[in-house]
Amino acid sequence: MMADPIDMTHRILVVDDEPSLRVGLEMALMGANREIASCGDGYEALAALQHEKFDLIVLDLNMPGLTGLDVLNQMRDRGDMTRVVVCSAHVTERAILSAVRNGVVDFIAKPLSLQELRKFVSDVLEAHNDNPSTVEQAFVHARRLEFGVAAELLEESIQMHVDEPCLENWFRVFSILDSTPVREKHGIALDDARVLADSAVMRS
Repeated sequence: MMADPIDMTHRILVVDDEPSLRVGLEMALMGANREIASCGDGYEALAALQHEKFDLIVLDLNMPGLTGLDVLNQMRDRGDMTRVVVCSAHVTERAILSAVRNGVVDFIAKPLSLQELRKFVSDVLEAHNDNPSTVEQAFVHARRLEFGVAAELLEESIQMHVDEPCLENWFRVFSILDSTPVREKHGIALDDARVLADSAVMRS
């Protein structure tokens, strides 16, 4: 018999080297039917993942020693496909590509909006794994560097008012990456992409 989703406990791992932010994230994500664990660096996170199972990982990208991307790469090498949300104040295009290829759920820019994070995490945890989301389908194309196809797929869902987290965020990011010449792509920041996209929307 399958467990009732209402009674299911979701386990979330927070990985961040900043103690105050880590505690803030833990408190923000606490709720009914949730267990929150935390780690202060990438090595500790990988050790925890060897012995425990989690439904979602909120992962800081820029950590000393083992970065968030290092943790993500080692997880996938082990066959660990736990859903991951990456947090960072500044993300390069190379980091975006690496994270997309490794199946991150989304990027969240620092400083974090804890209210937005709470809503997003709730949406992710409530999503059904049996049917791939539009964002997951778009990632398939993005991993092949088909950013235009990925953006079109997301745009169709936005126009159809599909209720799914992160559609507009990833539509803007993939649209910017699709319009950026290959020779200029390296080093573009995720925040810059979002600002450019927001400006384009305001001008239209």
